[in-house]
Order: sequence, then structure tokens, then C-alpha cells
Amino acid sequence: MKVLARPGYADIAAAVEPGLTTVGLYVGITVYLPDRIAALLPAPRPGVRPHITIAHAQVRLEQARRLRHAFGRKAYAVSLADLRPFPLRLHGVGDFRRDATPTPVVFLEVADGAEQLAGLAAAFDAEFGLERRFEYHPHVTLGHGEPDHVLDQIAAEFADFEDEFQVLSLAFTTAHGTLSAPRRITWHQPQTYSLI
Repeated sequence: MKVLARPGYADIAAAVEPGLTTVGLYVGITVYLPDRIAALLPAPRPGVRPHITIAHAQVRLEQARRLRHAFGRKAYAVSLADLRPFPLRLHGVGDFRRDATPTPVVFLEVADGAEQLAGLAAAFDAEFGLERRFEYHPHVTLGHGEPDHVLDQIAAEFADFEDEFQVLSLAFTTAHGTLSAPRRITWHQPQTYSLI
């Protein structure tokens, strides 16, 4: 794998997992779907559970350490200590293929709970200086990178899908790899923060 030179990324591989060659370190804050719902959905990337991303960014090693430490101490301006479980309903299918910057992605829409997720995303961004390439749009990815006819089939299959659950926890995860080859990104064991 070709390693791209990025200032400040020296020795990330050794720090994350000895012996790895990598081009980036990533953090993610997500809501994992309950097993009963996840079992009904396709896995667009091997080894990645169906989820809703709240925050995702490429970071420097010291920033990832600070994020993990703060997450463990619940030390957020977002006041996670005051956050309670909230209902979330999935309904409807959308895609990013017709956006200003098209991406071959089909997803389930968040019909209820999107406002809470967007508030969390904005708070995490402000707290840790995370930068987004696109405006935040909470969703559950159903298909990514497949040809249009395959994405169309997936969209048709889940057009009437509807389910809901209580968001009981958030997960903080680090990963190594490269966004230019997302299927080669390796996500590590998540750290869970319970809202109960």
C-alpha cells in the first residue's frame, strides 16, 4: 500500500497497532442499531455493524487520545451527563447520488430523532474542532459503491422499511486506514457510553 506523507502522522501505525503501515487515524462517534434491526439490513462494508454516524474525522494521534480520554470522563461541553435515552425511528430511503457532490450511497432515513443526533453532531464538532466535508445528515447506509442498478434494487427493497428503538448508548471508536480505500479501514473495539 502506498503511504501518503501527512505532517504529524509519523509513527501512528506503531502507536495504534505495532507493525501496521497506514496513512491516517480516524475517530468515530456512532449509534449502533439494535441486533434485531441490524439483522434485517445489508452490511455495506464487511465487519462494520449497521450504525448512524454522529461524528467522524481524520485526526492526529494526540487529538484521538484527548477524545478518548474525554469520552471516558464524560467531559463534554455537550453535557453528555445530562443526556437521556431518546426514541429514534427509521423510515424512508434516500441517496447521495444526486447531490452537488454525488456519492454512490443509498440509505435509510432517520424520521424521528434526527434533531437530537444533529445537536450532538454540532456539539462534538464544536468541542473538538472536527471539520466536516458535507452537511450532517443522519442515516443508516444500506449500500455503498455498488453500480446504480444494484443501489436501485436496494432502495426498492427497503422503500417501505420502518422500525424504531430507544438510543441507549453512544460508541467511540478509533480506526486506521485510508478514506481513499474505505473497505480497508480497520475499526477497533468501540468504547461505549451508556445514556441510562
